[in-house]
Amino acid sequence: MTAVDSAQRSRPQALDLGELATAVTAEVTGPRGRAPELSAVTESLRQRAAGEPYSSIAAAVGVTEKRAASWCRTAARLDKRFDAREAKVRKSTGASRTMLSARIEDDVIGLVHKRAHAEGRSVTSVVESALQSYVGRKVAGLETAVRRELRKNLRGELRDLAAAIGAARSELTKQGVNLNQLALFCNRYRELPGSITDELERTRQALDENRAAIEALHASVLARFETED
Repeated sequence: MTAVDSAQRSRPQALDLGELATAVTAEVTGPRGRAPELSAVTESLRQRAAGEPYSSIAAAVGVTEKRAASWCRTAARLDKRFDAREAKVRKSTGASRTMLSARIEDDVIGLVHKRAHAEGRSVTSVVESALQSYVGRKVAGLETAVRRELRKNLRGELRDLAAAIGAARSELTKQGVNLNQLALFCNRYRELPGSITDELERTRQALDENRAAIEALHASVLARFETED
């Protein structure tokens, strides 16, 4: 064996994107599915190998970003030499982005880059996930204190509400008793009492006042909730 042969044997074989695209096409084509265009798969792999983002690949090839990412993930699975970093297409939230400047220790930056490479994501995506996980978490102590204070205030308001409802209910019971007595008198003596007109008028006035009190109570409860909103 010559030195040249040894050097050629130890040299890594170049990645043939055309052959890899053929293998990817066969892999992603199901028994009932339609095979993608080989040229589209090849161009997607070529642009991804050149570092193009999936938005550019999708626009150039005429497929969705998700489809292009799927081809690249399949290529990376079939041949480890193919770099499919950022093969996960992030869903657009429509939110505006702002440049954030911060001083971070070098070892933390190294961990971020390592995590991004391991998960096939961008550094920005990893940093955003970390910030959302920390900043968005609930602070149990503060929330507990707020809920306790709200319950304390609400307890008094509910007590007053229960008292008002009880008074309205008691008044309705009283007027119901008066009407029952009038009905018993009429059934027993087969005649109307002389004071029935005055009794009915007082009952009507009492019921009107009770209805007005209930409506005012209902309005105050609605106003309380509208204030909370």
